[in-house]
Amino acid sequence: MTLVDLKIFTNSLFSMDTRTFNRKYLKLVTGMDRRAKELWGSDADFIDGPDSMKEKAAALKRVPEASELQELALELLEVTGNPFTIHDYRRRYYLTEILTGLETTTRVLKGEDVPYREKLRAYFGINPRRATESVFERAMQRLDESLPGRGDIEARYSEWEKGQTLKPEEVEPLLRMLMEETRTRTAQYLDLPEDDRVDLEFVRDKPWSGYNTYRGDGVSVVAINLDAPMKISRLLEVGSHETYPGHHAEHMMKELMLGLKRGYVEENALTYNVPRNIVSEGIGELSMEIAFGNLRNGMEWYNAHTRGKKIDIDQDLAIRKAARNLDGARTNLCFMIHEDYVGEGEAMEYMQTWWKHKPRLIKPVTAFVKHPIFDTYSFNYTHGHRLVSQAYRDALRNGVPKDVVVERLFTTQLTPKTLHYLSEAA
Repeated sequence: MTLVDLKIFTNSLFSMDTRTFNRKYLKLVTGMDRRAKELWGSDADFIDGPDSMKEKAAALKRVPEASELQELALELLEVTGNPFTIHDYRRRYYLTEILTGLETTTRVLKGEDVPYREKLRAYFGINPRRATESVFERAMQRLDESLPGRGDIEARYSEWEKGQTLKPEEVEPLLRMLMEETRTRTAQYLDLPEDDRVDLEFVRDKPWSGYNTYRGDGVSVVAINLDAPMKISRLLEVGSHETYPGHHAEHMMKELMLGLKRGYVEENALTYNVPRNIVSEGIGELSMEIAFGNLRNGMEWYNAHTRGKKIDIDQDLAIRKAARNLDGARTNLCFMIHEDYVGEGEAMEYMQTWWKHKPRLIKPVTAFVKHPIFDTYSFNYTHGHRLVSQAYRDALRNGVPKDVVVERLFTTQLTPKTLHYLSEAA
């Protein structure tokens, strides 16, 4: 035995065993959930799912102090590199990033003024820049050219959207038809459980179009906001993002393959403010491409399988592309609020300059980015889409079969720093 081997062996005698690590990890995240609610109110859910973890947090007899939670996070961080505690080297790397995000949140819970960019790096492993307004100017010009008619962009966008928007009673039948199709397509790549289930809810007065709550054991509840005008193509995106092959499929497969079969407790206790979020949202944003090859193919499938309104595909894609290039205004909104400390009125006025086509979303989006848990979350959509789609396409170009790439996305612990694993030889 070499000196190095002896040192590792000696350290292992005093290290934390895996069972103790898992127990303390659950103590950390359930305590953080309760502490967040104590500070920010009953709707400040730090645990995203499943139900069993939320119930465990609610049942705590004592809410730990934020300083206790930070000490616990640091203790767990210290042992993640020990192979006698965490046997799998990929999991060790993943947990280091996860616990870095969690420890940073404990500092926020303590009342520390953690710099905004430091939170972005710690939570999601990204260092984004402000968007360039010249991009917005070109996007506004393209939007003006793509919309039918002439004149005021807001009025023309609203009129075009009205012609593409489903009535509330039309949403559920289309969503169920979409789920049946996308589940069949997803099952070509993943061994989905036979008895998994997605329950639908229809809500109002929310700052989002759709929301997945993974309840555990292969069951999700997907809520659709009927106050958000639901264009046909938007419902295709939201439906696949939240169900198959998006959040429901991902959470379910990782719970099954990693949480239950391998005992990776972090896959049974989903939280915010960790790199898992950006990969998960990236998968959701990529879901139409995984299921149909691209959004155009999904639109063509809809047109071929419905007797209802048809999508003018070329026009829809042109308008969508221009509007997507205006999403960077939300990035700038985040920095204006959290780095420049501008008031809400000035921030919303800025958004009104660039979001002329969807002014009704400005207020809820501004409220979302001011939420103490979700103040950084918006970056997961734009940056997650870019990072995951790039890694996914690189893997396919490198000759990795699609079924292998998809399986890795849905059964491997990934962060922005480890997405290159998708391109490893099969």
